Amino acid sequence: MILTIFLTLLVAPAASWGFYLRIQAETSLNYRHSRRLTALVEPFMFPIWLVIWLLMFIFLLGFQTGWQAFFASCAPLFLYIGAYYVILLCVLPLLRRLFSARACATLWLLPNLLYFTANLKNSGTLPPLFVITLPRRWLGALGLVWAAGFVLVLLWQIVSHFRYRRFLLRNAKPIQDWKILSSWESEQRSRDVKRLIPLLVSDRACTPLSIGCFSRTLRLVLPHLNYTQEEFKLIFQHEMRHIQRADTRTKAFLGFCTALCWFNPLMWVARRKVADDLELSCDELVLTDTDEHTRKQYASLLLDTAGSGKGYTTCLSAAASSLRYRLKNIVKPRERRSGSILVGLVLFALILGSSTIALADSPDTVQALVFDQALAG
Repeated sequence: MILTIFLTLLVAPAASWGFYLRIQAETSLNYRHSRRLTALVEPFMFPIWLVIWLLMFIFLLGFQTGWQAFFASCAPLFLYIGAYYVILLCVLPLLRRLFSARACATLWLLPNLLYFTANLKNSGTLPPLFVITLPRRWLGALGLVWAAGFVLVLLWQIVSHFRYRRFLLRNAKPIQDWKILSSWESEQRSRDVKRLIPLLVSDRACTPLSIGCFSRTLRLVLPHLNYTQEEFKLIFQHEMRHIQRADTRTKAFLGFCTALCWFNPLMWVARRKVADDLELSCDELVLTDTDEHTRKQYASLLLDTAGSGKGYTTCLSAAASSLRYRLKNIVKPRERRSGSILVGLVLFALILGSSTIALADSPDTVQALVFDQALAG
């Protein structure tokens, strides 16, 4: 209990301070002295930890027993993450009115930090508030059902992404106009991007979008539309913010969480909402300290380039359902708190409550029964 609280008191303020520093870095005029990746945490850290954790269980206990021990250990965490996203989904309208879009977008990424304390669940945290009774004989069958759903949903997302990528880039051609290329390269160099991202045009793109999760696979794709130089500048600023924040990987992380909690229908709604907050946060930053003319021009650009965001992409104007809300925030911006303290407080509560959901077939937890029995054998 003491160790968990101690680590929480370290991690939560550090996250709050890190979020504040990233806001300062993104708004700094001298961006070359800041980090290029301005996401609060690498979005793929939690999936990597889960894979390592699973392999360690299998290596120590064998495949069948290790798999059951892994599922018993992590199933409550998966349920907890799903519950967190459902709560966040419910309070999101209020949070959007009070706090910056950047803070709201960051809240979707906070479960990624649970790997810091996931191994401390048995060291004594808050007692579980919800105990789900599960007969031990069902453990293997339920684990297989969950694993089958997880693999199918994850594969469906990955295959859909690569199919869309192939569809989008099949007839795409590099931009040849030196003025446009110069503007895009200037935007990248001003953000300290070492590996320049190709700029393409495709007749299959309806809106400017970035596609790809890593620097080698990233592409900025434009539709066949005639933009002014001012509009190109706004497009490049918007997409560069997505790239700096690793937003395509953030969407992939939420897709991974959706696969983990595929049985929860509200997780699918949350998966769509995160894309809205990522776009709102970029709108917010691009239009910081801009005049009314620029805001109207940006709003017109969104209306003219409404499209669809498939796969792991970030689009200038992707979801028609959120367009009205985005336009309202662009034309009539409101003062909102940065949300640095909010990020720290939510993470503090998230970590401390990470053991509030438990599985049991007796007064002991399923994890303890399976793990201890395996070691005794």
